[in-house]
Amino acid sequence: MRIKQLTIKENFFSKDDLVAEKQDASTDPFVIRQRLNASIDHIFARSIAVFEEALDQFFDGNLKGLKKAKAHALEAYDEVMKIRHEYYTMARQEEGVNQDVCHYYYRALTNMKEVSLSLETIVRMIHDHVANSHRIYNGQLQQDLYSLVSSLKSIEEVLTFYKNEGVMDVQRLDRRMHRTHEAIDQMQANLISRIGEEKLSLRSTELYLSILQLVRELLNRYNIVFLMQKELNDQCNRALLENEQKTGEE
Repeated sequence: MRIKQLTIKENFFSKDDLVAEKQDASTDPFVIRQRLNASIDHIFARSIAVFEEALDQFFDGNLKGLKKAKAHALEAYDEVMKIRHEYYTMARQEEGVNQDVCHYYYRALTNMKEVSLSLETIVRMIHDHVANSHRIYNGQLQQDLYSLVSSLKSIEEVLTFYKNEGVMDVQRLDRRMHRTHEAIDQMQANLISRIGEEKLSLRSTELYLSILQLVRELLNRYNIVFLMQKELNDQCNRALLENEQKTGEE
């Protein structure tokens, strides 16, 4: 599913603003739109950072480091839950709020929540894998997983540009997401031959496939997030245009 190009006029909140000013959240559509754009960039980046941290500690066999990664994954999940619950509660209680706007925001945050939950589960699985002295990947398996981190960071670059400049390069985003999907398919296909070559156990194989599935889910759910982002931005842009037309008529 492709998303049409759109432009936003407001400056986005910084990551610090997103956390520090949550208590000032409003049900005004333009404020919700602004915060959603900032939230997507922030939460996506934080998820990648936790994922990379977990892989680093996994490949080093650092159990203490993996415990920290588990804590960071849980903190990231808790943050998404707080932001999601805050807006949902306000939308339910305040009269006159635009329900479509709240629907876009809530659905986007719900998908980000599911990604955060899956990430927390995977980090816990990796921690338990090392704690039980199971095999740590090296060689091509390790390189392939790191290549996924690089692919996700390339998607993050598009989102960061969007937050800073207000213009989404949709074709560039689509290409990078599509390439990442293709890389996952190839890695999964390659695993079949490597099971015998590298004498991978069932447990090691299942963990590897679970990590690939996490990244696949991240891409699929964020595709929905980007669609909700587009719908919310389109609605706000239409409202701006209507206001400008009314002002011109007056």
